[in-house]
Amino acid sequence: MKEIRIRVDGVLDLHTFRPEEAASVVEEYLRACLEQGIYEVSRSLSLFCVRC
Repeated sequence: MKEIRIRVDGVLDLHTFRPEEAASVVEEYLRACLEQGIYEVSRSLSLFCVRC
């Protein structure tokens, strides 16, 4: 898997990752947060309405 660097600030936007990557991304992100003393994490939510 290619290494991707993201800002560790307690907010994780999963939209840039494939669904099958989500579990490992979240696990690694939480580990990085703990290392930096970040104990509250939220996720970025965006809702899209698409009409076909």
